Amino acid sequence: MNWQSTPYTVPLVLAAIVAVASTFTVGRDRESPAETWATGVQASVLAWILVNLVVLSARTFDLKMAALTLVIPVTSALAVTVFGFTLYYTGRGTSLTTWRKAALLGFPLVSTAISVTNGYHGLVFADPHLETGGSFVQVTYEWGPGFLAIAAVSYLLMGSYCVLLAQKVRHSRNVYRAKTAVVLGSILVLSGATVASTLRISPTPHYTLLPLIYLFVGVVLVLATVSLRFVRLLPTQRVAGVLDGSDGDIVPLARDMVTEQIDDGIVVLDAEGHVVDANPTGKSILGVDRAIGRSVSDIVDADLIDEESDLYDIVQDERLLRELREEVWVAMPGGDRCYDLSVSSLDDGEGDIVGYVVLIYDITRQKRREQQLERRTEALQRETAKLQHQNERLDEFASIISHDLRNPLNVATGRLAHASQGLDGPDDTTVIDGEAVEAIERSHRRIERIVEDTLTLAREGKVITETEPVSLEDTASEAWANVETPEGTLVVETDETIEGDRGRLLTLFENLFRNAVEHSDADVVVCVESLEDRAGFAVADDGPGIPDDQKEDVFTYGFSTNDEGTGLGLSIVSDIVAAHGWQIEVTNTVDDSAASDDSQSGDGIQGTRFEITGVDTPVSSSRKSESGVHGGDEEHSGDLYGSKSSSSGPG
Repeated sequence: MNWQSTPYTVPLVLAAIVAVASTFTVGRDRESPAETWATGVQASVLAWILVNLVVLSARTFDLKMAALTLVIPVTSALAVTVFGFTLYYTGRGTSLTTWRKAALLGFPLVSTAISVTNGYHGLVFADPHLETGGSFVQVTYEWGPGFLAIAAVSYLLMGSYCVLLAQKVRHSRNVYRAKTAVVLGSILVLSGATVASTLRISPTPHYTLLPLIYLFVGVVLVLATVSLRFVRLLPTQRVAGVLDGSDGDIVPLARDMVTEQIDDGIVVLDAEGHVVDANPTGKSILGVDRAIGRSVSDIVDADLIDEESDLYDIVQDERLLRELREEVWVAMPGGDRCYDLSVSSLDDGEGDIVGYVVLIYDITRQKRREQQLERRTEALQRETAKLQHQNERLDEFASIISHDLRNPLNVATGRLAHASQGLDGPDDTTVIDGEAVEAIERSHRRIERIVEDTLTLAREGKVITETEPVSLEDTASEAWANVETPEGTLVVETDETIEGDRGRLLTLFENLFRNAVEHSDADVVVCVESLEDRAGFAVADDGPGIPDDQKEDVFTYGFSTNDEGTGLGLSIVSDIVAAHGWQIEVTNTVDDSAASDDSQSGDGIQGTRFEITGVDTPVSSSRKSESGVHGGDEEHSGDLYGSKSSSSGPG
């Protein structure tokens, strides 16, 4: 029988199972060179276990020697893969150039060549033979000079990567430090097992001490790879404390002190978006005491973040984690806070991203000051505009006093002088010139009208601060009653309620109605209606409209086509509209039936139409099925124009 059972068979099989699990766990999602080398380490350990299992379980000399010749290549392969992993893990992967990598990988090949030809030169194993010890057959041998040379190179590599890992532990913090301590501790234990086997002070035959210890160490490494919380449970701080020492290096101490006490948040993430380190300020901003090991989406509530920010997408899906710099507002228990967020990637020197550093600056006070300054600037601009508007009003009032009032006053003065000549008529009689009296009366009415319009213009130009729901129908009807329109007709085709200042809206309607009445025939028809395609309303009459070359001037102060007009009515309307934040546009309307008549093509019945838009309508109302009619005795069916042909114009 070529095989035998030994006390080490079952433990070695279990160790092989652990090695297979470790190799699969490390290698399945490898993305960086460090993970590739780590997979090679686990594969080398698996080969080490299998080779020693065959050496112990085989009964024949040939099988034992065939497996024994592979022990040395596996040993050198393990030393090389651990060294390569350490270089990349500690951030020194760039030092492993192509030629150096070829030389490093050539070491196991040379070891294999020397070992498999041992039967010719005996430089590795001297005087091998079988012996029966206890219940199983073993092969015994002496070390040759070739083995000692290979072992020297392997232990040189072992010493190098142990030093590099120890330095990594000293200069790392929190989870990185703990993980490195686990790796260093595991390598030290396994390396110690190989030294004991080489010096032949191991309690187990050949190089089986490493596989047996790996049965425990391998489980620890697998758990440390898949769970950061398991890493925190290990007494890694003891190992780190031993390595810290006191060599007078103040740089790490100063770095840790600055990181811990800085007012800005510092959070370190791995490539998958898990928190691996955070200073106290960073933990405070995250709002959790135990953030280490948790994912960003597990810690940060996306509902508290502005959906328009890039951070919102990252919190929803860590796979979108990338470098960015933005200001983001976050809803905090004590009120909204603004943070300047900077995410920078960390690479391994080969261009592969291994993590991210997140710097968080609380700029809430700065943003509050900026907002306060913006509000003050806006207030100053409003005051400046108000003063400028008041200055313009003063100029207008000065013009009214110096020009508009002077004309009717001169007329009244001249007529009064002419009339006074009749006071000393013949035979002590008084002759009163009726025409002069009428002219004086007209001048006084015009002066009164100018004064009233001027006061209205001053009042309506002020900004509106308070509004209320106002019925268009009720306000228009009241305004119509205030205007002298004995034969005119008002048609109201809306029952909408808008948000505005009722007093000023009343003045707006009065001036638009007065404009229509003064520039049209006595039986003018005026219509108030809602707009079909946008929020607002319109006031239209059935006159010929306004020439295109005058439409831009109708709202200009003092513009009028009526000798008796003040030129202020539509200016007042424009000011009321602007004070509400609305817009006004003047157009002409055409009767479709008249326009379709061949005899009137191009000269159809027209009217003036003022459209006020941008109006808030707090109450939505449906159009009345029947229009309300106010004014003269004649009823209208809602057709604004009927067969009218009277004129209207701007005032």
